[in-house]
Order: sequence, then structure tokens, then C-alpha cells
Amino acid sequence: MKLRFLQTSDFHLGGGVLPSGHGFQHETVRLRQREEREALERIVEIAQRESVDCILIPGDLWDHEAVSFAVAKRIMDLFSALSPLPVLVVPGNHDFMGVDSPYHPHIAQQHGYAWPDNVHIIRETKWRSIQLPELPGVQFIGRATGSNVKTDERYLREPMPLDEESLHVLLFHGSQLEGGGRSVPSGQKVTAPFDTKEVIESGIDWGAFGHYHHQQVLRSPDERLVGGYAGVPFTRNFRDSNEKGVIVAELEKGGVHEGSYQFIRTDFRRYIRVEVNLSGASDEPEAQSRMASAAKTTRCTEQDLLQIRATGRFGAGSFWKPEWTGDPIAFDVAIDTSRLQSGFSIENALREAPEGSALGEFLTRMKARIDEARQNEQTVKAERMQLAAQFGYDAFMGEAPRLKAEGIDLVAEVTEIHPADEEYGD
Repeated sequence: MKLRFLQTSDFHLGGGVLPSGHGFQHETVRLRQREEREALERIVEIAQRESVDCILIPGDLWDHEAVSFAVAKRIMDLFSALSPLPVLVVPGNHDFMGVDSPYHPHIAQQHGYAWPDNVHIIRETKWRSIQLPELPGVQFIGRATGSNVKTDERYLREPMPLDEESLHVLLFHGSQLEGGGRSVPSGQKVTAPFDTKEVIESGIDWGAFGHYHHQQVLRSPDERLVGGYAGVPFTRNFRDSNEKGVIVAELEKGGVHEGSYQFIRTDFRRYIRVEVNLSGASDEPEAQSRMASAAKTTRCTEQDLLQIRATGRFGAGSFWKPEWTGDPIAFDVAIDTSRLQSGFSIENALREAPEGSALGEFLTRMKARIDEARQNEQTVKAERMQLAAQFGYDAFMGEAPRLKAEGIDLVAEVTEIHPADEEYGD
């Protein structure tokens, strides 16, 4: 018995397509909204082209409990387009399962909608087994999370109702941990944890897992693939990294052979962020030059969305709203000045320092050294002392300096992430 399947999850519909307030053009947001629909349509096309036997979706079809029924209907229409292909779903931690959840058939009917007959949803929060007439010899086991509440319970250690003669396919939304440590992606919440050993000892042949937003596979000691995360099929913010797509594989007893495993892309844009400190920039051309140099380090392409996050002290701070003047190195470039502080003046800082304070004494001594360096025409030394005075002032005021420096050359700290710091889609 073999089972050819497509696995996808973590659609997070209703969660937006770009982080708000980050400065991308309205046309770019509208484009990404259209591309979100195209990514979902691409899943249907891949399933049909690859002649899969079923589709596995381990959770987080939408992003929050206030999901509109218009969004829920998009899911229903998508699955209806796959009919009669079986679609198996277990709700994840973002999928509201309360009394008003669209997952409940009677609630959908109240709004004039209906789940297609080819969709099989495991709504129970205890292990449930499903066997479909059109897929004899295959047993699907799953349990819903259905609540965005952290849990440390090790559900995979609980007995599952396994039929020994069947292929066993698990659908589960949770966090893979390894050994005594964690393999949790940065910023991801831990919920319903498990490890590879628990997957193997459970007796299943494949674990279709949701929750993590990047592709990841679990291997047995004999190098069989025994489970995996497909990740998100569409990039939504700066934390989602790596390629976006779906898993297509052929399962037999004991797992998936490497040769039958495919990861097929469904979204082709990256969200890239680069951080550049503008402290010490003398004017706007120099600030723009630093941003252009930082942008080049990202190696972004004409498909990508690039955000330049300006930090440090420069000009009018967050009130400065520059436009990108560099080469057209990305599809769209946004400049975020929300973390930029206004320019530093040691004279103004001295006037505002409390009389007799340690801050005032520090600034007085630093100003004397700066003036001495300028009088001796030691320009580089004066600039270094000016930066040192600024960093010392920031430290007195409780602001941690965020700068790398070589001499007085400021080096951008580059972070590449696909949809960073925002909590999203855990």
C-alpha cells in the first residue's frame, strides 16, 4: 500500500499580507493580496498535476478567532475546487473552535455556507481515527488544538487507536523539540511539544505537522522521513523565512523515501530587512549612501520586498521621511525611520544636563576633548570623540548603543527574514 499526498498548512488567512505601517506602496499591498489568492490556487494546480491521493492540512487555516465568514468561504471554495479529492484538516492553535467557529457545520450553514463533502475535519481534542472508503488501507489519526493557549502536554505519548494493518498518517499541530533542548524557530511559541523519538515510538508512518513556518523534516535512524512541516505557503511578514511551498511525497509502510519527497514552491517573493545605523552621518546624501551600501549586502532581487530600518541618531529622527534614491534593486523598497532618534548636539545636551550631575561632568570633558581635536585639525579624532560623547549620553539616558564601528566607518547589521520581530502566526 502506498499513499501519494500533498501537505500544506498555516495559511493564516485574515492575517494580512504585509506588516502594517512599514512604508510599502499601496500598489504593492494590493499586488500581494492578489498573489495570496494565486498561491492558494497554485496548491490546487499542484495537487491535480501531481495526481495526489489526498491533501493533509494540520492547522491554522485562518489567523484569529474573529475570522470573517467571507474568509472562511474562501477556504471552502478552495477545497470544493479539489473535489472529489479528500482533504483532511485538524484545527491549529489559531483556529478558533468555540461555539461560533466556522469549523462547525451548523454555524457555517447559518451563514449560508457549507463544507464540501470531500473535506474531513477532525474537531475533537482527543485522538480520533478516520478511514475513508476511497483510500482503503490508510488510517488518518489526529486531534484539534483549536485554542491559542500554550500547553506543555506531550500528546504524542498518549496511546493512539492504530489499526496494525494500515498505513498510519498523523495530523497534528505542535512544536517539535529535540533531546533536552529545543529546535524551535526564533519567536515561535511552544505548544503541544513532541520530539522525533515520540513520533517513531507512536507507530505512525508519517506525521503531517503544522505550526512552524518553514519546511522541516523528521528522520528515523535509518534515514527514512517520518514526518515534516510544509511551513506557510505564502510569505506574510518579515519573520517567515526560507522558500514557501507544499510537500508532495509518496508514503509506504515505515515512512517516506527521500527520492519521492518534493518541496514545490507556491510563493516567489522574499521579505528582506536590513538595519543601518545612521549615527554620525553628516547630511542626507551620506545617510542615503549608507542605506544604499547596506541594501547591496542583502543580495535582494527584483522579485523581493526590501525594508531598510534606520536606527541611531540623525536629523529630525523619526520625523525624517526619506524616499529611496538608490538603484532599483528590489521590487519595492520601504524606509522605516520609526526607530531613528533626532540628531545629537553636545551643546544642547550640556544645557539640559542637571547642574553638578555626572552626565554634565561627562559632557563637559568630552566637549573639551572635541574642541581640542578640532583646534589641532584632528578631524577623524574629533568625529570619534563626538560619537563617543553621543554613545555615553545615550547610555546615561538608558539607551543602549546599537552600532558596530571600524574606525568611524559604520557597518550595517543585516537581517534577512521572510515575513522579524513581530509576533505572528505561532
